[in-house]
Order: sequence, then structure tokens, then C-alpha cells
Amino acid sequence: MRAFLALDIPPPIQHAIERWRDRQVVAAGRAVPAANFHITLHFLGDITPRQLERLCLDAGRIRAQRFDLVLDQPGYFPRPGIFWLGPGQVPGALTDLAAALRRVGRKAGIAAPRKPFQPHLTLFRNCRARPPLPTGNPDFHLPCDGFTLFQSVTGHKGVRYQPLHRWAAE
Repeated sequence: MRAFLALDIPPPIQHAIERWRDRQVVAAGRAVPAANFHITLHFLGDITPRQLERLCLDAGRIRAQRFDLVLDQPGYFPRPGIFWLGPGQVPGALTDLAAALRRVGRKAGIAAPRKPFQPHLTLFRNCRARPPLPTGNPDFHLPCDGFTLFQSVTGHKGVRYQPLHRWAAE
């Protein structure tokens, strides 16, 4: 099973971001469906049922704090060709949560990514060049009150992210 831990984006905010993207951003890439918007905290890759069981047990022990996240900065990763939206200011509670989930993953036998954590929501994939900056500034407020384990499911209509389990923050 291919999986990841992430901040889920509520549908009203998904749709608001999608509307902003469709009006403000011109990119030569593939737009990510709004239903797939999320902020990855820890990409797990392919995991076994045993790793999943251990991961869920230990993730339930994390005492995540509630926090607010403001998505106000567009960005671009040139190597994978990803245009994204992220926070200009990263709350300490977010980096603490991502670090705790990496530790939980390592304990379950899942390798942590080598790259430093950079919170972002992917807007476009496979961009051949850096898109021009949006004409309107993004400003999306996301209340973060927990984290979710998602399974990546490939079907005839493409990839969708199915939530498997959610843990609430304190």
C-alpha cells in the first residue's frame, strides 16, 4: 500500500484555492484536482500491513497541538516541475508534528526523506518551466486540528487520496 501522512484540506478551502489557482495562475503543467489538495507531513511510500499497524499505534500517541496555517506564498520546485502554495511563516507546531511523524515512521521501519521538511500544497505537476507569479496574492487560512493517514489509489480516472485514519490534535 502506498501511503502518506498529511494535513487534510477542508472542502470549502480546497474549492477556494482551486478558484484562486484557476483565475490567477497560468502554468504549463497538469493541475492537481482540488479533492487531492493536502500538505504532506511524511511521505511513507509503499508500506506493509505490519508497518501500517505499528505506524497507527505510535501515531495515536502523538500529542499534536492545534495551530493555524496561512498559505500565502507560491513556489516552484524545478526538478520535479511542481508549482505550489505554502506558508510564508511556518508555525513551530507544524515542524514539531512533521518531526514527530518522521520519528514514528522510522520506528515502524520506514525511511525518513532526506530532504528537509518544506510544507506545501501542490497546485500543478509536470511544469516544463517556472510559471509566472500570480497576479493576485494568495491568503488562505487553514485551521489545523489533526493529521490524516492517506492511501494513494490509482484508478482509471487517475490518482485519488483515500483517508484511512485521522488523529485529532489537542
